[in-house]
Amino acid sequence: NKKVKAEGEHMTVELHEMFGKLKKEYNLPMTFDFAARELIAQQMIMMFKEKSFLGNREMEKNYRKFCSLSPVAKNSPKFTIAFWIAKLLPGNIIMQARSLAINLLVAKNKKTYVKFQRQLQTMTTD
Repeated sequence: NKKVKAEGEHMTVELHEMFGKLKKEYNLPMTFDFAARELIAQQMIMMFKEKSFLGNREMEKNYRKFCSLSPVAKNSPKFTIAFWIAKLLPGNIIMQARSLAINLLVAKNKKTYVKFQRQLQTMTTD
């Protein structure tokens, strides 16, 4: 029931630290690789957001730190390609593409969203 905390670095670093503490405390026989694979999938998307909000230097620092902690990240061709695309694309292009993607998702899911909102409204007003 103890909380496991990290020192407020990037999510990938914090999760690696927390996993290390849990592995040591509970003598877990696994490596961080299973989590690294999932984080790579998430980071391939988040990297573009980091680039547009934080810039190349911070995005690259986070990428390199994650790769230094995880051989899975370091050896992932998809992750490396996503990094270079994010690094080379201008931030304003990334923001425009992100905005377009969000608007397309909202338009695509509008019926579902409206239906869900109506269900919530009937649940809360009865």
